[in-house]
Amino acid sequence: MRKELRVQKLRMTLVMRAIQCCTVTVLLIALVVAVVFVSAVARLDLAMMVVPLFVAAMVFLMAAVLLFLKEMQLAAQQLRRRF
Repeated sequence: MRKELRVQKLRMTLVMRAIQCCTVTVLLIALVVAVVFVSAVARLDLAMMVVPLFVAAMVFLMAAVLLFLKEMQLAAQQLRRRF
């Protein structure tokens, strides 16, 4: 029983971290869109800002997907043990 609770806690932690990564991704993409918009309106070259923001967003997105994948693997293992 204790092992199941530990696994549930780990799954919950993985999901929370994945959601946090997704939230950061959305905020970074929104910032990218805002910077591109300002760049177009003000006729400024802000590519040096856009590129690292976009790369960071993709890194957070990949982290979120990997965390969700790990959680799904744990869920599948729990189901296999029960049935």
